[in-house]
Amino acid sequence: MQWLGLIEREGVTVWNSVPAAMGMLLDYCEARRTPSAPTLRTVLLSGDWIPVTLPDRVRAFFDGADMTSLGGSRRR
Repeated sequence: MQWLGLIEREGVTVWNSVPAAMGMLLDYCEARRTPSAPTLRTVLLSGDWIPVTLPDRVRAFFDGADMTSLGGSRRR
């Protein structure tokens, strides 16, 4: 997956996306037992529901990165 390569090669420290994109990255990394990417320090997620397991997965893979929800869809 090119996202992980870019994070590592460019020293990316901030990720800002919908939760599903972060989930796909983590699925890829966990399935391949990819070592953690230590440069990512801040994860910003917005635009949709955040699965309750995602924050722990983010922190585990990205060595304790801070995760912030910026809001998302609202159910009526």
